[in-house]
Amino acid sequence: MNYTVTWLASAEQELAALWVDAVNRLAITTAAHQIEALLRKRPGQVGESRSKGFRILFVEPLAITFETSKLDQLVRVHHVWRSKSSS
Repeated sequence: MNYTVTWLASAEQELAALWVDAVNRLAITTAAHQIEALLRKRPGQVGESRSKGFRILFVEPLAITFETSKLDQLVRVHHVWRSKSSS
C-alpha cells in the first residue's frame, strides 16, 4: 500500500532554496525524487527513528526529518537540509 507524501510549506521552501543555491541542481532533484519514492513505499523502514515519532533519512546530498501516520497512510516531511557529508 502506498503512502501519500506531503511536504510542509517550510520544507518546500528549504528544498527550493537548496536547489537555487546548488552547484549541481540535478543532484538535488534526483535526491528529492528518491526520497519521495522511498517514503511512498515503506516510510517506517527507511532512515532512523528519532524522538516523538519522527524519523531522519539521508539521501545524498539531502537529509530530511519526517513523520508517518499509518492510519491515514500519510507521510509529512518537516525539514530538509544539505547533509554534512555532501558539503
